[in-house]
Amino acid sequence: MKIDEIICSRRKTLALQINSEGKLIVRAPYRMHQSFIEQFISQKKEWILAKQAQAITRHQSRQTLKHRYLPGEKFRFLGHDYPLCLVVASKEGKTRLAKKLRLCDQGFLMLEQYQHQAKKLFVEWYQNEAQVFFENQVKAYAEKHQLTYREIKVGHARKRWGSCSSQKNLNFSWRLMMAPIEVIDYVIVHELAHLAHLNHSAAFWYQVKQMMPDYAVHRQWLKSYGHQLELLE
Repeated sequence: MKIDEIICSRRKTLALQINSEGKLIVRAPYRMHQSFIEQFISQKKEWILAKQAQAITRHQSRQTLKHRYLPGEKFRFLGHDYPLCLVVASKEGKTRLAKKLRLCDQGFLMLEQYQHQAKKLFVEWYQNEAQVFFENQVKAYAEKHQLTYREIKVGHARKRWGSCSSQKNLNFSWRLMMAPIEVIDYVIVHELAHLAHLNHSAAFWYQVKQMMPDYAVHRQWLKSYGHQLELLE
């Protein structure tokens, strides 16, 4: 089996990593013999092939999700797709569109003159919507389950949908605003459960299930489709 890259360091154990393009990366201790690495890879062959197939499928899917910000192109919000509509201002520069980008029954309306900065406008729009959404939803769940937190922040995190600090500050990725509401609520419940358990122990998962009995369905959705929650160019 082909090894695409070997990274040696002071680590004590051998680890395998499949990157987003399906390439096999080996992380090994200094002076570890090549034959030992090859034997380890042989033992993990089925796992490697499965992970590579999964990574390649996701990579191909991401290529088809690239945005060009053209009229009619679909953008997701709370699990639903809405087309982008460009609004042309009159010669006098007048338009009924109060904001550069907004969502209505027709879809996303954007002033044509700002099309060149479309991604920036979409990111800002998602961030603003996320801040309001998370403040309302977190408050509702926290009050229902008698949990207290400090601050809520919305960020650009790609690898973590949410986090909870030891100071009880909650962080969420604005990219979640593309997911179905139930999936977003699962992430909220997950982080709120960390207020009581700063780990992933049995007690933590018990708390999550108490707050959301069907959490496993939404957790699996994130694992399967989370890579689609992105603005790609």
